[in-house]
Amino acid sequence: MILNKRIDAFSELGIQIREISSGKNNSSLSRSAKTLEQLIFESKNYNGWFTPENVAHMLKEIGNCLTRESIEKWLQFYRPKIEELDTTKKIAVVMAGNIPAVGFNDFLSVLISGNSILAKLSSDDNKILPAIAELLIE
Repeated sequence: MILNKRIDAFSELGIQIREISSGKNNSSLSRSAKTLEQLIFESKNYNGWFTPENVAHMLKEIGNCLTRESIEKWLQFYRPKIEELDTTKKIAVVMAGNIPAVGFNDFLSVLISGNSILAKLSSDDNKILPAIAELLIE
């Protein structure tokens, strides 16, 4: 997938995440979006530190960072190198679990560069990032 399409996908993901984390009742959400929305409230059952307020705040901030403008600004120095790559690698990442979706930056960095990710999720945070990934795929 070319870089512009990856940027499009992540900026669309940002729109979806901002909508989910806004707390507005939106009946038109997709199945994956509803799953992520539900995790805002259920995450405290898996990790007592992940209150709905903290999870919603983290998702809101992730969504706010995923605008086309901010992604392109971030990539401006890396773009030529990313675009000249003709092979992809599988990148293994061991993710922390102390903050909701704390591994998202690693997830984004690996995928936006055109590589694939093999993530070892923390048992304290193993629901939110897979839900984000499903939303991205959708």
